[in-house]
Amino acid sequence: MTGESAGPPPCGADLQRSHVDTGRARRRNRAAAVFLRGKRGIRHRVLGVPAARGSKRTLTVFDASVLVDAMVVAGPRGNDAREVLRDHHTLRVPSIFAAEAMSAVRSMHAREDISTGRARAALAGIRTVRTAQYGFEPLIERVWELRHNLTVYDGWYVALAETLGTSLVTADARLAEAPGPRCPVIEVSAFANSSPPPQRTAGEGGDDRQG
Repeated sequence: MTGESAGPPPCGADLQRSHVDTGRARRRNRAAAVFLRGKRGIRHRVLGVPAARGSKRTLTVFDASVLVDAMVVAGPRGNDAREVLRDHHTLRVPSIFAAEAMSAVRSMHAREDISTGRARAALAGIRTVRTAQYGFEPLIERVWELRHNLTVYDGWYVALAETLGTSLVTADARLAEAPGPRCPVIEVSAFANSSPPPQRTAGEGGDDRQG
């Protein structure tokens, strides 16, 4: 996901628009809206419940576009994102994650793909979602190596996934198809509908947090 232009693309009739019939919009967006209720935002709505003590939870890096789709997009695209995030209690992400998610929401609102109310609810969710954030400096060299095929921000996601020995899940088809990454980069629809590739889990060697 890269700046303003890399937010989730318009989903046509799947997105709530302020000028459409209220009843139809309500029906189309019921699945998405349920994840935005409650005083604690999406903390326990989009993400899964905490893993039981001693259990192994898969580590996966998520592009901000996946969270945005889960919060504001109805239909199959949003359903896939929500299904994937239900399996994760904490998102492993670069520290730019929240800013990128907000940028995507801003773009969608500017295009009138979502209402002001939906945008504000999404921003509340961005503030409360659980994340384990990783800084840029340890990954600079690898991000530079990826410069011919990926932007700095996309390279940051890829380098983090490579460092953690896991996959990167994205809603950006261009990122999923880009050459250069040494880790699996999986479009969210494929990740939601198939078993994820083998990868390190929270119970296997090393700390999964940035030192």
